[in-house]
Amino acid sequence: MPSRPARITFNEAVRCARIVGCTIQHIGEDRLKAKPIIFKPRGDILSKLSASSKVSVFSMKNTTEQKKNEKILINGWSVDINMRLYYEDPTKRDIIRTTPVITIDGDVVTTHSGSVYKLGKLDILIAKHLANTQISNSAPLDEETLPFLVNAAYDVYPGFYEAFG
Repeated sequence: MPSRPARITFNEAVRCARIVGCTIQHIGEDRLKAKPIIFKPRGDILSKLSASSKVSVFSMKNTTEQKKNEKILINGWSVDINMRLYYEDPTKRDIIRTTPVITIDGDVVTTHSGSVYKLGKLDILIAKHLANTQISNSAPLDEETLPFLVNAAYDVYPGFYEAFG
């Protein structure tokens, strides 16, 4: 497939210039519009942010906060090679994939998004596959047992983790 030069829209150029803090200049024969573009957020985003919040409305960060010290108990969990946890949501019966785990404190893990999970029972098929392996309930993601958990997950559910994304 032949490569094409990347195209950038006027809105993208203005947005990039505002992020970098530079001025937009005349480039070649094309002149950019002098009238600024006003970005209007959809919905009622502005009223949801408190007046004391120092987070920009146009921030790319997740501004939803989990209640402090609230741990979500997950049962039937497994872990992939990218340190993302998978578990079944008991209310919706859907498989949930977390963001990558960044801290592990025994059976309590914190993900990149800031969510805190308490690891309950391991996925039943993975636990059966690892029947001869000692996995601590108080620290299941120990660095000694983690490779066994990942390999067992890929053995029990071949192709699932690649298909899930």
